Amino acid sequence: MGTRWTWAGNAGFEFRPQGLLRTPWGDGTWGLVASKASGGDDVPEDGVIKCTDCLFADFANANHNLRFDFDASPPTFKSVRVGDMLEVKGEYLGRI
Repeated sequence: MGTRWTWAGNAGFEFRPQGLLRTPWGDGTWGLVASKASGGDDVPEDGVIKCTDCLFADFANANHNLRFDFDASPPTFKSVRVGDMLEVKGEYLGRI
């Protein structure tokens, strides 16, 4: 929360308080994914069915599951769009 990221190289992706998401494509919502499955993400579908400890980002009429890598420098995330399994990467830019 309170951070700025890129989305597929586009700046302006912001996790705001109370689940508000700001993007270059309009506002949306974010929160913790409720998932019963666990495991890695060997194929894009695993980013949906095994997305334990992931965030969802719902914007532009699509829901995405994001898995973060805070050990990377700078931190990154990989997103899987729930509807068609499109994968997108993001990178940390700093605090808002």
